[in-house]
Amino acid sequence: VQSLQVERDGEWYDVPPVDGTFVINTGDVMQVWSNGLYKAPVHRVISHADKERYSSPFFLNPNYDCNYAPIQSCVSSERPARYLPINWGRFRMARFAGDVADLGHEVQISDFEIAPGA
Repeated sequence: VQSLQVERDGEWYDVPPVDGTFVINTGDVMQVWSNGLYKAPVHRVISHADKERYSSPFFLNPNYDCNYAPIQSCVSSERPARYLPINWGRFRMARFAGDVADLGHEVQISDFEIAPGA
């Protein structure tokens, strides 16, 4: 059942299901570790009340005391680090407060981007 959509340049695009395959969304941690080589897509799922759909989301996250930053193999003089180190626990709790509890700004990894040339 067609349900997943990704956003790019303000437009939503369907991600068609392919029999015998899995769809894997890379997340914020992978974007930071890869220094932006892999992007965490903005995505949504469209519900179809008249169609049965199976989904099994799985989230693999660091420990709450983990600090993460671009890994050295993704950083060079031509491609300097694009993100400040991020503490996963503080990031996750701030994201939770912003998106689920609606207690203010929904923190994003863009909040930790290093300005080019900085």
